Amino acid sequence: MKRSPVKTNGAGPEESLALFLFCNATFGCCLCEGIPSDFPFLSMRSRIFLLIPLVCLLHYSLQAQVAASITNREYTRLEILEDLDFLEQHLTEKHPGLYEYADSGFVVRWMDSLRQALPEKLSEQQLYADISRLCHLIGDGHTMLFPSSTTTAYYNAYELFFPMRTFWDGEHLYTYMHYSDADTIADGTRILYINGIPAEEVVQFCLDRITHDGYNKTYPVWVLNNWFAEFYGYFYGHPSSHTVVIQEDSGTTRTVILEGVPKPSMISKRQELYPQNDLDPEAGKGITLQFSNDSSVAILTIRDFHNKVLRRDYGQYFKGEIREIFEEIEASGTKRLVLDLRNNQGGEIRNGYLLLRYIMNEPFYMMYSYNMVSSKFPKRSQMRLKDVAGPYTGLADPADRHAFTGQLAVLVNGGSFSNSAIVTSVIDRYQRGIVVGEETGGNGYIISGDSRMLHLPNTGIVAYIPRRQYVIQDPAGNNRRGIIPEFQISPELQDLIKGNDPAMQKAIELLSAAVQ
Repeated sequence: MKRSPVKTNGAGPEESLALFLFCNATFGCCLCEGIPSDFPFLSMRSRIFLLIPLVCLLHYSLQAQVAASITNREYTRLEILEDLDFLEQHLTEKHPGLYEYADSGFVVRWMDSLRQALPEKLSEQQLYADISRLCHLIGDGHTMLFPSSTTTAYYNAYELFFPMRTFWDGEHLYTYMHYSDADTIADGTRILYINGIPAEEVVQFCLDRITHDGYNKTYPVWVLNNWFAEFYGYFYGHPSSHTVVIQEDSGTTRTVILEGVPKPSMISKRQELYPQNDLDPEAGKGITLQFSNDSSVAILTIRDFHNKVLRRDYGQYFKGEIREIFEEIEASGTKRLVLDLRNNQGGEIRNGYLLLRYIMNEPFYMMYSYNMVSSKFPKRSQMRLKDVAGPYTGLADPADRHAFTGQLAVLVNGGSFSNSAIVTSVIDRYQRGIVVGEETGGNGYIISGDSRMLHLPNTGIVAYIPRRQYVIQDPAGNNRRGIIPEFQISPELQDLIKGNDPAMQKAIELLSAAVQ
């Protein structure tokens, strides 16, 4: 399931921002054209028209004040306790993977320790910093907690963000994309401190609060490398400027003051300076087919399995696109295919099934079984799950027409999650192709899904709690990690900056050698 750290419902402050931008444009036109010298003698209708921008600006200001008062509110200990009870109840009664990587008393003990440490009053941001640890500790990648919809919408509309995209290589934090006009910092520069806190400490604090499957570590790093500015804001706030200590290639250090940037400016700056970035969707490029320079290798890139995302962001329909692509591959006569599932966080399982039918060369099982929590024994770790029906558990045959039977390589990374991990797991299990890249973010044996979004009753903190467990293959072999590629190639920052793709190069090299 595709997701970003910021999830909003488009209500409240975001609508106000749109209204504000529209009214600003109208007011700007009036200023450019000049207010007539006979303004006092205009008709009442004209006077009202000219007052509209002022009313809009006042409306925007009022909405901002109201939103700010909500996000800065402190909650009583009783209100926090009610929220914790609500969350614990839903986790215990509905979450099928709650005890997959922890014992049955874990959640109760952890919640009790949190309750005992509560002060008399707490802000939403303070509670979120504490409670978001639960996602990391449960070890189920589809269990997510975010600030309230009101808060994230307010952040996106009114707050200033850390002005760069960063890269964590496991040891140090570096600049990757720079969005600030205040000071020029070369991409690839090491960050030592942010606002007086060691960069490594900031990163670890965030990673300890990002969801993941089992003991996997590549998914949280991938998330943070894409949305560091958002997570920094969640936990450290949104100051108007940031004091950043950097270390340049020469080894010298210097301190720079970087002004925070609003979210719309951050997006527009990224699109302007880094037009080939992988965060902003481009129409027609959710599912693409390309060929290597000598046309000997077909490269199929699938950025998302969600039908809604593909239609909304890319204007594409999965079933039709995939059928046409495999028709084209067949017509080309190529016997080598790279399937690129990097940065694909999943989506409809049916789309994974359709894809597998085109690339598998023997009958296959996609899913092993499905589980849900039994209403009879929700708190017993050994008896709380019951088998339920689910799709694609039977033996499936390859497609009758246009199926690809040649050499296959699959590219994956920490962002290959959920349905991408399911597809990769099937390919790996049947030894259908070579897996190249980085450990997948999703587990290849058991995942949870069908999440429901809940709002904690007082703070409004958003909780996504899975309702169904997907067993991909016999769970007895679960290594509690992602799928480990046969050829492991982790991304290097300089390759990203220069646009090099060593994992793709390796996949093409392996396919060429296999055919020969």
